[in-house]
Amino acid sequence: MGRLDLQRRQHYSDAIDELSRRFRGAPHRAMMAIFDVVSTRDLLLRFVAMRVERQGLSFAGFQILMLLSKEPAAQCPMHLLADWLFVSRQNVTGVVDVLERKNLVIRRPSESDRRVKLVALTDGGFAALERIVPEHFDATRHLFGEMTDDELADLHRVLSKLRERLLVVGPTLEPNFPGEMPLPLKARLAALEDGELECPSLGLVPPPAESSPRKRARAPRAPARPRAR
Repeated sequence: MGRLDLQRRQHYSDAIDELSRRFRGAPHRAMMAIFDVVSTRDLLLRFVAMRVERQGLSFAGFQILMLLSKEPAAQCPMHLLADWLFVSRQNVTGVVDVLERKNLVIRRPSESDRRVKLVALTDGGFAALERIVPEHFDATRHLFGEMTDDELADLHRVLSKLRERLLVVGPTLEPNFPGEMPLPLKARLAALEDGELECPSLGLVPPPAESSPRKRARAPRAPARPRAR
């Protein structure tokens, strides 16, 4: 840990101690955990963003290319990308606009629902991944090189527990917090309801036609009665 980082952490800890003397019940360890998680997240994002930006991409754009690459036909509905990235649909639209101008993705209407827009990788998008991913994997391997597999598993477990807690408890403490059911489940339900089956990796199974309220045949109307003259 660098000298400046130690000073920054100590300053934050002292501030919590000072507030604890004025307001009882300060959760010191939890407050320090927030500092550690947020500061580490900021540093990690800055590191990854700087590496992909040298290739002409934003970090969000790089994530979208990676997510699309795993899908059959390398395409997916726009709103599912927003769910996976924990961002709004407006933010995803802006990132996709940039990627489309760079000829890395294209937008096309869904064959099952013309109202739904799909985002698909182009040959240029695949080429960008082939150029960036090996270097990104190598850098990640070096970055986490001093952590054992057990330590990485523990890190994943703790962060997953915190993330799940935020999604479940967060909305009860802050009404405007966008908490929700676990995202994979939300995406499955949304796609099943909308009939968007272009992302088979979500494990979607189309409902039987006869049981779907949208496909249910309407009863024939009774013949109109003649008007009395």
